[in-house]
Amino acid sequence: MVKYWNRLVCMGDTRLTRRAFTCVWECSYNKGNWSAGMKDLLADIDVQNVFSTRSVCNYDVIEDKMLAQMITSWKQEVHAKPKLCTYATFKSNFAGEPYVVSYMSRSDRSL
Repeated sequence: MVKYWNRLVCMGDTRLTRRAFTCVWECSYNKGNWSAGMKDLLADIDVQNVFSTRSVCNYDVIEDKMLAQMITSWKQEVHAKPKLCTYATFKSNFAGEPYVVSYMSRSDRSL
């Protein structure tokens, strides 16, 4: 979504896609369109100025902020649910477990 935003912002004003984007951007108050979703996404990670100025955003910065927000949300949700108290005891960081990430052949996985 962010890469598409950058592509649209860099496009020439005479292109049909850019003209459609401009129309949708001007109607961003309507919650049903793509531009409103992008506006909400950028507001959630505190970079609303990118949306209001229609400027190119740094994908790496956006990705880092979204990941940090997701990790914070994950930690809050895990600690808020009493059924996950054992899970929260053993799992404190947001990362894949080594046994899940490692590649094992089908014969190694079978019992």
